[in-house]
Amino acid sequence: MRWWTLPFLPLFFLALLGIDARHPYLNPFEPEKNRLAAEKILSLTDNVLAARHTHWITKYAEELLGKGEQEFALNLYRRAQQLSPQSRDIADAILSIEQPPFRPTEAGTSALEASTVPLIRGSLRHPPVDTVAIGSELQTLNEIHIVIVPIGDVPETLVNSIGHVIQQELGVEALRSDRNVVLPKHSRIRGLIIGKQWHAESLFYAFLNEFGEPPTAPVKYLLLTEADIYGGKANFIFSASAQWGAIISIARFRMNGESLNLVTERTAKQALCAILKSFAVPISNDVKCVTSYSNSLEQFDRKGNRPNAQSLAIFKSNLSHMLAEWERLQRMPPVSRP
Repeated sequence: MRWWTLPFLPLFFLALLGIDARHPYLNPFEPEKNRLAAEKILSLTDNVLAARHTHWITKYAEELLGKGEQEFALNLYRRAQQLSPQSRDIADAILSIEQPPFRPTEAGTSALEASTVPLIRGSLRHPPVDTVAIGSELQTLNEIHIVIVPIGDVPETLVNSIGHVIQQELGVEALRSDRNVVLPKHSRIRGLIIGKQWHAESLFYAFLNEFGEPPTAPVKYLLLTEADIYGGKANFIFSASAQWGAIISIARFRMNGESLNLVTERTAKQALCAILKSFAVPISNDVKCVTSYSNSLEQFDRKGNRPNAQSLAIFKSNLSHMLAEWERLQRMPPVSRP
């Protein structure tokens, strides 16, 4: 050892002590370094910075998987996905945990198999959905209905297919508004590639301008449009749900020249998701459930096509409550005006 290196030895050990005190996850000899690193990233308030280091979170998740702690590992992967939603590796890791391979020899149909069966099988030539005038006629209904309201030009085959899927999967009858809503002027232009976009609220206001305040009736409205919509800070959204119903955009489902069959399948899938959420069904952490979160078309295509048992049970319960409330209102005597 050269003499001039001797002064650096104390500095080296002091540096190690400093690292161990302030950043123990950087110490290669620390047995809990993966856990400490993951906790450090999850504690950051700067999501942009945290997103650059999600590999530390996934590394700890991989360690937990090796120890058989799947639930804890899955939670970490989901936290990492929130920071880096475009990561295919993280999405695949979640799928590998939540969707074990389907074994055809097992009796019955697994939840995974049911969730991946297409909503629309065969031809798109479904019978036309019955039409209804949005007004006092709706107050004569005795069951809950979903009223599909096209905004702008929407293919009738698509409307009919969505009505078919709603009735097939949710057991709720679908109707079609007897007239379309005129598409309002766009809200903004997002460059040459994306082009015109509409704020979701502007389409709801267009609906109100066309029909006025909807009557109290056992219905939810499904506003369907080919316009590209957005809301809040998001660059785009597939749909927006509220207590009165939902708005669905077809735009993102056909941006790459997809076939009408694929566009219809995707739109029907999003319709189920949006309707369920309008019945206060929460977002599911189960990627086999259609209500699970997705912020890209790739994630959207990978998630399940139907609600899982828990989401379906919540929907049926809230559907029953809505019908019971409507029946209570019908039994009330009319209010007399002075």
